[in-house]
Amino acid sequence: MTPWHRSRLFCNMRAFAILESAAELQRLPRTLGRYGGAGRLPPSRWASSAAAPQSSSVPEVIQQQTALSVHRRRAAERARFGMPVWQLLGVGLFGVAWAGWWWADVCYPALSRSLPTADRRATLMSHEPVETDEHASALLADVRRVLCRHGLDLGHVALPVRVVHGLGAEGYTVKRRGRSRNPTRAVDMILLDSGLSTVQAAIVLSHEFMHAWLWLQGFPSLAPSLEEGLCELAAFLYLLSVLHQPEDTRLQCEAAELRHLISDIENNARRGYGDGFRACVARLQGRHLHDLLGYVRERGRLPPPVPGAQS
Repeated sequence: MTPWHRSRLFCNMRAFAILESAAELQRLPRTLGRYGGAGRLPPSRWASSAAAPQSSSVPEVIQQQTALSVHRRRAAERARFGMPVWQLLGVGLFGVAWAGWWWADVCYPALSRSLPTADRRATLMSHEPVETDEHASALLADVRRVLCRHGLDLGHVALPVRVVHGLGAEGYTVKRRGRSRNPTRAVDMILLDSGLSTVQAAIVLSHEFMHAWLWLQGFPSLAPSLEEGLCELAAFLYLLSVLHQPEDTRLQCEAAELRHLISDIENNARRGYGDGFRACVARLQGRHLHDLLGYVRERGRLPPPVPGAQS
C-alpha cells in the first residue's frame, strides 16, 4: 500500500468516527426520555451521557398505566355497586339531606301541632278552672295519653281545642266530611265551655275525644244512645285510670272525688247517656274493648251478651 492510499484510508476512518458520534448524540434525547433520566440509562451509555439533563415531565408510559388503573377500578366499582363509589357517596349525602329537610319541614311541625304548647310536665290541679286554650290543650294531651293505653289512639292527628264562653253545652266536636268522590273525614276542633273545673273538663274532653275517634275511624252512623254510651264509656275508663294508675296522668285529684265522679257516670239518669253507657258496659263483660268496638263498626249495633259473663 502506497503512502497515498494509507493517507486516504486514515481520512475515511476519521470521517466515519465523526459521523457515528454525531448519530449517537442525535439518539441521546430519545434514550433519556425512554429511561426517565441519565440515572436510569444502560451502564454502557452512562459514561458518555453523565452530563445530559434529566427529563422533568411524567413519562408517558406511567401516565397510560395510571389512567388504565383508574379505569379498571371504576369499572369494578360500577359492576359491584352500579355506579362509581364517589357517585354513590354523593347520592347518599343527598338522601341524608333530603330526609333531614323532610323531618324539619313536614314531620316536626305536624308533631308540634298535635301536642299542646303549654308545659306538658306541669301538674293539672282538679279544682282549677279551665279558661284558656293552652290549659285545655294540656288537659286534652293528658286525656289522649291515658286513653291511648286502652287502645283509643289517633296517632299524630291534630285536635285543636277552643275554650268558648257561653257555649250552651259542656263540649262539642266540630266534624267535617270532604266533598270529593272519596270523601275523607276530619275534625276541625273540639269546643269546651269556659269555667269548668279541670276534672270536669277532663271528663268532657274524654267524651268529646271519643266522638272524634269514632268519626275518624270510619264508624257508620250510630243510634244516639249507642254513640253517647260509647263516649261515656271512654270518660269512665279515663277516670278509672286516674284512680288506679295516678302515675300515668298529670291530673291531681283526690281518690274520694274520683270515686264520686265514677258513681255519677254509672248512675246517670240522663236519657241517651246513662242507659247507653250501662248497655255498653253490660255487653263489654267477657270481651275486650276492641272486640266490642269492632263489632259496632261492622254492624252498627252492640253485640249480644257473652253467655255466662258476670254482670
